[in-house]
Amino acid sequence: MKINTKNSNEYNLPIYHDAIRYDDEYWWKKDDIDFWRNHYKKHKANSILEIACGTGRIGVPLIREHIDYHGIDISKEFLKTMNNKLDYHNLSATLTHGDMRSFNLNEKFDFIFIGFNSLLHLLTDYDISCFLECIKMHCHKKTVFTIDVFVPHPLF
Repeated sequence: MKINTKNSNEYNLPIYHDAIRYDDEYWWKKDDIDFWRNHYKKHKANSILEIACGTGRIGVPLIREHIDYHGIDISKEFLKTMNNKLDYHNLSATLTHGDMRSFNLNEKFDFIFIGFNSLLHLLTDYDISCFLECIKMHCHKKTVFTIDVFVPHPLF
């Protein structure tokens, strides 16, 4: 899938290409995994789409429960790291390299989410609008779509 860089060149920033750095910086972040696990179970979701799945910090623990998981991320490096983790744990999932502003997986999901402030990588109203249109294409009548955005502590 072609990466949409119409409005910015933020994808050129090193943060999108250094998966080891990401895992080293956020090794401590685990408190949201139970939230996501409980949330998809509460809604009896059989298929899950995680937007900005990254290195699998959230996805791998969910995949361990043998769910129908699909992840999308803009970083090939992050997806490679997630694939390595899946291989290590003898797990499988569908991972797609793509831009959350311009993707079509030709599939509907029961549960779609974007966690850990990843929505804030979209910097313009146009980017948000494109993102929401993509989400809409992947929803059916009972799809649950959840966004996790928080204001971090200033020391963070």
